[in-house]
Amino acid sequence: MDSTAFLHPLWRDYRRRRNSFVGAILCWVGLMPLMIIVPEQSFLGTFWWLLAIPIFVWFMIASFGIVWWHCPRCDRPFFTRGIWYGNLFAGACYHCGLQKWADPSSEARGA
Repeated sequence: MDSTAFLHPLWRDYRRRRNSFVGAILCWVGLMPLMIIVPEQSFLGTFWWLLAIPIFVWFMIASFGIVWWHCPRCDRPFFTRGIWYGNLFAGACYHCGLQKWADPSSEARGA
């Protein structure tokens, strides 16, 4: 049986947002060497920005989606405290201390 079948729906949403963010980064990183390798005379060499713009927009939407994702327990941004302070690699909510992937109905410990 799939181990994710028991995840809270909000954790599934987090995983979807995280995977979209990582996918956008990988596409952007893959586009950079493609711009160098493809000759300037080709269509892609001339109009590489036709791929870059949608990938950049995807990256921006995915980054806002992951940064401002709300904690399943306290419904405040999980990875940020304020506008300028945050960490996408945080293992617990900055506000209520909920550990990543933990059951939201577990007892609050504080941040």
